[in-house]
Amino acid sequence: MGIKRFKKNRLRNVIVLYKQVYLLQKFMKK
Repeated sequence: MGIKRFKKNRLRNVIVLYKQVYLLQKFMKK
């Protein structure tokens, strides 16, 4: 259970990080 929750949290963090990188690239292109 604990590991599962950690995995889920980690996945959310990765998604947030990916979003930031995507927005940064978009901004740099502009």
